[in-house]
Amino acid sequence: MRHFKAKLATAFGSAMIGSLMIPGVALPADLPDSKYMPPPPPMFIWSGFYLGLSAGATWSDIDGDALGTLVPPEPPIDNFSASFDSTSFRGGLYGGYNWQFDRWVSGIEADVAWANGSERQDILLGLPALPGDGTKAEFDWDVGLRLRIGYLLAPTFLLYGTGGVTWQSFEFSAIGPGFSTVWNSEDEVATGWTVGGGVEFLMPESFFWRADSVLARVEYRYTDFGSDDVSFFESGLGMDFDRRTQVVLLGLAYKY
Repeated sequence: MRHFKAKLATAFGSAMIGSLMIPGVALPADLPDSKYMPPPPPMFIWSGFYLGLSAGATWSDIDGDALGTLVPPEPPIDNFSASFDSTSFRGGLYGGYNWQFDRWVSGIEADVAWANGSERQDILLGLPALPGDGTKAEFDWDVGLRLRIGYLLAPTFLLYGTGGVTWQSFEFSAIGPGFSTVWNSEDEVATGWTVGGGVEFLMPESFFWRADSVLARVEYRYTDFGSDDVSFFESGLGMDFDRRTQVVLLGLAYKY
């Protein structure tokens, strides 16, 4: 009986040692302690300042209608119009501040940009011109101030709308040998309302920037500057210009 008990103890010990050597069998001491589990990655916070660069295109929609004149003996000029639409590359700077409220993000943003759009028509004072005569509409820089409101479709993907005010530089020029040998022009900084929208998302970490620091966007805006009477050579002799623009841009901003 004593030998039988010794053999039974030896067999039991061998079985225990063998089970410890089987791959995939974990003892309680091998299990991870919940106190040392790594914390989940922090959620991206949209609140804060940002500053970025944008590049895209501006389309102008400018329609000119002839003005009449009350100066005798010249007859009134009316019922004649022409289009001065043009397209230009647009590059700029933008920056602002966001506030995040759960899945909603609101903010204020300003931007400044440069473009070089122009269109010339062979008309003068709204009428067909002689060779060498013409009228030209140009636009270049613009400055804007807008509010934004957006909804997070994902923690790092924002769908937003924007609206505010924009100031745009315009120049309207005309020349006619019978009036002057040089361009007669009028410069104006027009004020208009603007509305648009876009998407913005967090860029993944790269060699050039750290994680949670760079936001990319695609945006569209429509701006209406109303109309302006421009007199060439004498008061009341010119064109009424109705001015609108559309902008599509790509942006890349650093979040502080």
